[in-house]
Amino acid sequence: LTFAGVGLSTDFKRMKAGMRPFLVGFGVETIVSIVTFTLVYYVIGLVP
Repeated sequence: LTFAGVGLSTDFKRMKAGMRPFLVGFGVETIVSIVTFTLVYYVIGLVP
């Protein structure tokens, strides 16, 4: 799969090596989004 001359690698060894950093990043992004939504809902008064 390519877009604008950039290929998408399907090397499974590289994907497997990058799975842990991906999961850590996904977890951090999830926490940040939950905190952000909680703050927004608190400010607009939906959370008591």
